[in-house]
Amino acid sequence: MHKFRLSCVTACMNRNKRVLKVLPSWLQFDTIQEIIIVDWSSEEPVSKILTFNDERIHVVRVEEQQYWRASEAWNLAFRTCHGRLVLKLDIDYVLKDNFLKIHPLEGGMFYVGEWQNVTENDSHLMGALFVPKRDFLMVNGYNELIKTYGWEDDDLYCRIEKTGLERVKFKDGSIFHIPHDDEFRLKHHEGNIIDRDHETEKNKVIAAENPWSKAYKMAEYETTSKSDNETICRQIPEPTTSKIKRVLL
Repeated sequence: MHKFRLSCVTACMNRNKRVLKVLPSWLQFDTIQEIIIVDWSSEEPVSKILTFNDERIHVVRVEEQQYWRASEAWNLAFRTCHGRLVLKLDIDYVLKDNFLKIHPLEGGMFYVGEWQNVTENDSHLMGALFVPKRDFLMVNGYNELIKTYGWEDDDLYCRIEKTGLERVKFKDGSIFHIPHDDEFRLKHHEGNIIDRDHETEKNKVIAAENPWSKAYKMAEYETTSKSDNETICRQIPEPTTSKIKRVLL
């Protein structure tokens, strides 16, 4: 049984200023009963900079990670939260005050951001997702074989859509994306990524040749300490990548 109706989840690595900037727009909604922030080994722990006295916020800090792994971080966030419905937001998304009112999540559907045929702002909203947790877990979440920038959102949305859920775009202008350049976007990924489009195409091939399903096991974690507002853990090494086919582009 789910403890809450609606959880909001995010994940980040060394984005503490953004955390402080976007959280007020998320906390304005009383119907969001829980906010999970996965802190992927930020140099300064997220829990140390939080200035909000709100018991809904819980930080899950993963230590000993050198590189940003989006799929692994998001899967941990979803598995940690207790909501029946989950709103997943990148750490540079600000919600308008009517966001939840204009996005009722009804049966047989899920909301996503799209990058094609939209405004400049909305073209950066692919990382926004509003979905029943049950349907996210049904497709085994994000593809953890994707280790670098790009395609993890597209891959997930296509797999959820194949289960029969209708894919619905968020209303125009309902989320504001805080602008940043590619250097900021690609920082902390493994390898010297220069061309994000090339990296996305590489990951697209990886996903096509290694379809993610429950045949794959998500990364596992062990808790090293826990308090009311923070859980600290470390990832247990798992040879998931041994199943991946080599991609040369």
